[in-house]
Amino acid sequence: MTSEASVSRWRRMVVIAATVTLVCSPQAVPVAVAGTEAPPPRLFFTDLESGPVTGGEGDLGVFIAIYGEGFGSARGSSTVTIGGTEVARYVDWGADNAPARGLDVIVVQAGGSVTSGDIVVTVGGQPGNGLPFTVRDGSIFFVAPNDPDSDDATTDPPAPRSEPCIDRGRP
Repeated sequence: MTSEASVSRWRRMVVIAATVTLVCSPQAVPVAVAGTEAPPPRLFFTDLESGPVTGGEGDLGVFIAIYGEGFGSARGSSTVTIGGTEVARYVDWGADNAPARGLDVIVVQAGGSVTSGDIVVTVGGQPGNGLPFTVRDGSIFFVAPNDPDSDDATTDPPAPRSEPCIDRGRP
């Protein structure tokens, strides 16, 4: 086989491999075209799938971290809903702010008004895919091993913390 024929055959294999990769991708990758709206946000996973929506800091329930792409660097008029109701508090919102892989992360507290259902992020009027969240009873504890209150966890029930502890592992 001549080297020209080898190169031509190699180019066909590259094109075929690229086509297979795109076709076999588990999720379609939306692409914005000049003059059109940006694609909707994509939610990949959350750190919690269930939890109480009361108790904890401000009596607004658990902190939920939502990971994905297309959230934007600032919240603006974007929203997060759970079961169709907007969350009570936005703690953190950003683009490429997750500890790994350059993902976007939003941290919210649900609040007592939400019901079980999908977590949906809406950016620029476009809702993303939903991820399930189930409202359930439970208690919320903040733990800081080096805190002067750290021995309070030995009491029954544990003494309330004076300050919440939020550590997402970022330096």
